[in-house]
Amino acid sequence: MIFGIEWIDGLPFVDEFDYSYDGIMRSFEDSQQRFGIDGIDIIHVHDTGRLSHGDDNDRYWTQLQDGGFKALRELRESGAVKAVSIGVNETAAVLDMANEFPLDCCLIAGRYTLINDEASSHFFPECERLGIDVIAAGVFNSGILAGGSKGPNKLFDYSDAPQSIIDKVEAVEEVCDEFSVALPTAAVQFVAAHPAVATVLVGAKNPTEIRRCYSVGTNTWLTTTPPPSRSSGPKARATSCRRSFSPIVA
Repeated sequence: MIFGIEWIDGLPFVDEFDYSYDGIMRSFEDSQQRFGIDGIDIIHVHDTGRLSHGDDNDRYWTQLQDGGFKALRELRESGAVKAVSIGVNETAAVLDMANEFPLDCCLIAGRYTLINDEASSHFFPECERLGIDVIAAGVFNSGILAGGSKGPNKLFDYSDAPQSIIDKVEAVEEVCDEFSVALPTAAVQFVAAHPAVATVLVGAKNPTEIRRCYSVGTNTWLTTTPPPSRSSGPKARATSCRRSFSPIVA
């Protein structure tokens, strides 16, 4: 179980984290075999930080310092990878790594959404200062910003959404209804509009969901232009054709 997730029909493997020189090189070579290609665009160091590892984080961090960073540097300098990134759910882990290794980008999940603007006050400005492009994932906060407050999947950060989160989503939905914009459209475009965000990563488990990533009903997530604001709404305002909402965070 990771982040409280009980995987359905999970593969019969044990998760083993290894951030050593050999561990990173082995993981990279395994990825080459699975993809069937020599070069890989971005290598992500996955789930470092105390949120993932708790007290074991110091041990894993030592692995990076003792050889993991060397492996990442060699892969980038050799051209085997075009960029080095970190993929996590906590902003502190990105900045910790950036203090010791020059990251090209980072993949951060669920920390900047319509109902969570944690990343905007300090993290995004630091990324811009350091030249770290942000790949924003988890823009639906595990599902509730895709299905809405009345949908069957009311998950927030991998768990059932508490009533306080449902209330925030309902406030966003009121603004979406006012402007005839689908909730997923607002969720994607809000994140994509931030200048620190280079890419929005929307996950899909099958072809149907891939198609939904482009279109929901008559709204296309990344190309629909929300209309100008007609009212401020509950903590929401239209600021441009791409960024029409401020996050509901109170």
